[in-house]
Amino acid sequence: MLYRYEEEKNIDFKILEPEGYFKKNRQKILENSGYIILYDSAIKTGDIRNDVVHAEFFIPENIRPVETGGKIVFSKQAGSLTNQKIIILLHGFNSTQGWLHNFYYFIKKAVNNNYAVLFMNLPYHLNRTPEGEQSGQRLIKSRDTELLEFFDQSVKDIQKAIFILKKSFDDSTCPGFYICGLSLGGMVAAVTSAWEPEIKKSILMECGGNWDDIYWNSFVRLILRGTFIDKDKIKRKQAADFYSVHPSFIEELRKINPSQIEVSLSEFPGLSVYPQKTMFLSDPLTFAYRAKPENILMVNAKYDILFCRSSTEKLWDGFGKPEIIWLNGFHGTGMIANKFVIKKVFDFIGNP
Repeated sequence: MLYRYEEEKNIDFKILEPEGYFKKNRQKILENSGYIILYDSAIKTGDIRNDVVHAEFFIPENIRPVETGGKIVFSKQAGSLTNQKIIILLHGFNSTQGWLHNFYYFIKKAVNNNYAVLFMNLPYHLNRTPEGEQSGQRLIKSRDTELLEFFDQSVKDIQKAIFILKKSFDDSTCPGFYICGLSLGGMVAAVTSAWEPEIKKSILMECGGNWDDIYWNSFVRLILRGTFIDKDKIKRKQAADFYSVHPSFIEELRKINPSQIEVSLSEFPGLSVYPQKTMFLSDPLTFAYRAKPENILMVNAKYDILFCRSSTEKLWDGFGKPEIIWLNGFHGTGMIANKFVIKKVFDFIGNP
């Protein structure tokens, strides 16, 4: 099933002490609160590096690790609240280790405010980059089917991470999950929030919906050279025609409102007839109706060169017009380290 992780009977995962990992990456201050979580991806792509999920898990002082039977289990300190809020944090496209300092700044602030943070490597990025490639390079010339596979793998890996973390806390601690993504990570977070009921609230930064708008009305077309450009197959007018039926596809999907779907959509003749369905299924706008607007916070840059304003507003409208903040600035990771934004995020998560 698309965007639905099928729980496995036996899950092999490792929670490791950092052993200098964060010091090596110039984040010494996080060495005592961070752990490395490794587990097999929910989707097997055949690439040995991409098929192992690498995530960094940071815990606040009110949570203590206890080694039990050779495994680390997390438990709340005496007097702490029963519920532990965990923020799943997602980076953007083409991220490299040297450019993650703003994410780590956010993590430090979150931990200091008693939030735990799971910072995940998206498929084909960072520690999951295939041998001989650069982080995110695999997506540059991806076709519609490959792009959908990326989103499906990303969402299922997040769902599996939630399952693992629920098993990694003792019975007295009830973790609650929130998701925050920036740029490509924001799009993944948007799709995840539509399909994963464990996600209580979502913060989407510098992202949008409607691939036609994103691609042709921004600089994304200079980066992703496979999604809409395929030699003589797709030109700008053809792409516009291609995407003109997207609203009717969404309307038909809303009428059916299936609890689960397959890529072929063969069970739903009203949807499977669309030749463009593969592209639509990787578009967060397609599923935005499934999320509750009160559980969504959008933060965007007024002068974003990768996500045009219309793409953001379409996604905002698709979500039912949740709270949205526009900041003076351009596309970049600085937004997640902005003190105003950080306070807004924590206030949003903190409110019931």
